[in-house]
Amino acid sequence: MRINNRRFESALKDRNSFKFHEFEQQFNHDLDAFIRSSSSLVSHYNKSEVKRFRKGENFNLTGVIVEFIVHLKPFTNLKTFAHNFISHLKQNNFHIATFYIDKRTIQLQDGKEANNDGHSNEQWSQWSSCLNEANECDENRIKSRTRKNGEEQQIEIKDCECEKVQEETKVKTNVKEDDDCIESEFKCSDGLCIPISKRCDGHLNCFDWSDELNCSHCPLSTHFFCSHNQQISCIELEKKCNGYIDCFNGFDEIHCCNQYDHFEEDANMNNNQTSVDIYRCNQDTCVEYSKRCNGEIDCPNGEDELNC
Repeated sequence: MRINNRRFESALKDRNSFKFHEFEQQFNHDLDAFIRSSSSLVSHYNKSEVKRFRKGENFNLTGVIVEFIVHLKPFTNLKTFAHNFISHLKQNNFHIATFYIDKRTIQLQDGKEANNDGHSNEQWSQWSSCLNEANECDENRIKSRTRKNGEEQQIEIKDCECEKVQEETKVKTNVKEDDDCIESEFKCSDGLCIPISKRCDGHLNCFDWSDELNCSHCPLSTHFFCSHNQQISCIELEKKCNGYIDCFNGFDEIHCCNQYDHFEEDANMNNNQTSVDIYRCNQDTCVEYSKRCNGEIDCPNGEDELNC
């Protein structure tokens, strides 16, 4: 199994190193306490021991893979013990004390080590059923499968995953005539459907950017466009110069007066001009004073080109 919240160190490869013994002692102690805290596990349990640690590069993540042996009492049913072990892990949010376990990497096997070539002599059996008593898929259940590998019996256990099927009647009710998107969606120019709430929200959701173009219904008393000369995106005024980029092109954080806070302004301002040649617009934005009356709009509402 893979431990998410521990970083692998090369010293863990050496069984004689201090790091190995320190990690081994802590894991054995916590695993022992974890098993003994479950009445369904402790009655079949003798002891546990770490075999080795290795780098956990599963699922494009890093961590520590720990291989360990759990010594059970004679005549213990491995499948039942494994099922109870996983259930106990789930009840503890996949924590063994401070160790956070990646549930996708849990593999349990019985008996001797697997063949060196890593291949099994038999195919996996079919997964056990995820259906409950009502014959419905239940995500709270656990599924398992087994296979024979030489003289050993291997078992793999996973959470049940149930597909969510959208009701056909609901889709048909919301579909517009001559349109591929439902009423709660916006159709991009390339035909892609996105939620209507994503239209003109400052973020590119259509591959062709069409969801952020022609945003004509923008109340300029409370909102602003993410461009001087085009109706691109419609963002709330309070998101202007708040230190976070909300427009996909970063326009909301351009020409912000707080960018000039490290300059000292003149006590007596003349015609909105500061001591560092900055012109202050009406929406808490600033531009270089040289852009005042230069024939190009730089302030959000074009006030830098008024009364020239």
